[in-house]
Amino acid sequence: MNYSTRETILAMELSSRGLPQKITECIFSAVFILTALIGNVLVCLAIKKNPKLRTVPNYYIASLALTDMLMSLLGMPLTFATLIADGWILGDVLCQYQGFIGTVLGIASLLIITLTAVNRYFRIVRVRQYPIYYTTKKAILSIILAWCLALIVPVPYFAIGNRYRFHPGKAFCFFDLDKNHVIYNVSTIVCFAVLPFGVTAVCYYKVFRTVRKHNITLAQTRTSGAGRFGIDEVQLAKLLFVILLSFGACWTPFVIIDVIGAFKGQFYFPRYVYLVYTVSVELSSCINPVIYGAMNKEFRSEFSKIITAFCCRISLPKMTSRAKYVFDSQRK
Repeated sequence: MNYSTRETILAMELSSRGLPQKITECIFSAVFILTALIGNVLVCLAIKKNPKLRTVPNYYIASLALTDMLMSLLGMPLTFATLIADGWILGDVLCQYQGFIGTVLGIASLLIITLTAVNRYFRIVRVRQYPIYYTTKKAILSIILAWCLALIVPVPYFAIGNRYRFHPGKAFCFFDLDKNHVIYNVSTIVCFAVLPFGVTAVCYYKVFRTVRKHNITLAQTRTSGAGRFGIDEVQLAKLLFVILLSFGACWTPFVIIDVIGAFKGQFYFPRYVYLVYTVSVELSSCINPVIYGAMNKEFRSEFSKIITAFCCRISLPKMTSRAKYVFDSQRK
């Protein structure tokens, strides 16, 4: 079966879905969009409002939240529209736009996850060198450089005359793997997905090895306050490690399916495999705020304050300017 036939079959499967299946897919897509948007907005607001959360590691978390929030605003709604319309109806310009946005934001996420892991490595394993390499300015500069690199990645793809192509199985526009050389496809995936994740995994392995030794030392000496880093640092390391695992679980289907697609053809798998691919990628934009709320007390507390304040604002009846002034004064 040739590639055009496989593409046609995937397109027909997308357009001929039964109503229950279509509604289910659209509901999941809408939930992912809203969760990614609301959750990551909460993360950014929490860091902005709470001075205790304005730390160097949290600048990386805020940047990751911004990346996921932009994905929910700029990229995911086009996939949602495609699922509703049973195919791509938005034209070639928006297809190129979605492919570009998806590439940039996906690579930016991977790079920022890697920078976060390296930051934790220096903070816990190489403590003396941490103040030298990590100041607020240097952290922001590293985030800017990561974004610049992510923006540059699609340029060679366009420069050699390639275009993004709608994939009916994935329900979004992406690299045209069939027109690229296998070496180009695999090297791109390795450089901007496998390698960053490998660096991240090594950093966290060394972080947790150091934390484990630290805990064993504390247990042997029976001291609760001694140590190079406190409980907050250990909790943050655990938090970021869970983020790493969830991020890896979400992006593993992406790597495996696209690597196989580079050799076998980009329409090689049946639609349900690509559906898992799309769900896992969209889920990666939603999962981090859930992890913060479950594992970090300060984030959870700040989320609660923000949600409570928002609910109070929309539920308060209309008041006179004098009454509103008195109410605001009491709140302060």
